[in-house]
Amino acid sequence: MFKPEDFTYFDAHVHLYPERLFRAVRQWFATNSSWKIDYTTETDKIVQFLTEAQVERFFFFNYAHKAEMAASLNAWNYEVACRYPQAIALGTVHAADSELLGIANRCISEYGFPGFKIHTEVQRFSPDDERLFGFYEMVIENRAFVLMHVGTAPWANEHCGVDKFKKLMQRYPDLKIVIAHMGLFESEKFFELLDIYPSMMFDTAMAFGPMAELHHNWNPEEIAKHVDRILYGTDFPNLPYDYNQERLGLLNLELSKKDYQKIFYQNALSLLQSTKFFSKSENI
Repeated sequence: MFKPEDFTYFDAHVHLYPERLFRAVRQWFATNSSWKIDYTTETDKIVQFLTEAQVERFFFFNYAHKAEMAASLNAWNYEVACRYPQAIALGTVHAADSELLGIANRCISEYGFPGFKIHTEVQRFSPDDERLFGFYEMVIENRAFVLMHVGTAPWANEHCGVDKFKKLMQRYPDLKIVIAHMGLFESEKFFELLDIYPSMMFDTAMAFGPMAELHHNWNPEEIAKHVDRILYGTDFPNLPYDYNQERLGLLNLELSKKDYQKIFYQNALSLLQSTKFFSKSENI
């Protein structure tokens, strides 16, 4: 079996927050879950850790859990991305933002973000919320993408689930979208949509790690069949287990080295290059 050190990595699912907000996030986990998270919340140390873990590029993001905070978070994301060339920021918006389209447009036209992160459970709006229609149209027009946590794992509310997601894609079938966490706990139903929506992808964050409550019997043949549509991601640093476990879980599928090169790096790079912000000829 290949070893983790046989590859370089593009981590498509990393969280960075301003320190005060990050402390609040960690306090939520400590109060509302059994997760024991020991990894740092300091941006410099997170970037250093990823670099030492052979991560050459990573998408990072946060999300506005309430209205009228997205603009300041996006400005912070832009500053971080300017400091670290390997860190590629995604924007955030909230469906209740009074200037939603202006906020999204600034992410695209001024900051040059290639995409956005939406977390339907935390942000408490559904993916097919009509307040987001103009936003989705802007994303499509500008060849950007959305990384969306819309699955029911590890916690869910009325805004999550594949049925809500289907309504979005029926309206916007050309929307370029990455489903976080392999769509757990409804992975099979999300996978059924791949043949219908060619711009749909998944990230692996936490889906191949050691947490029993997220366990899924992944079929290596099914993963290999859709290998061009899967991005390596980890949810770092919000992990209650060792960072390397995600890689080991993927390697236990015993796919080909070519397939792992796609999952661990090439697919995320191809997604990035498909946006208007990076050309395929650019050396990134």
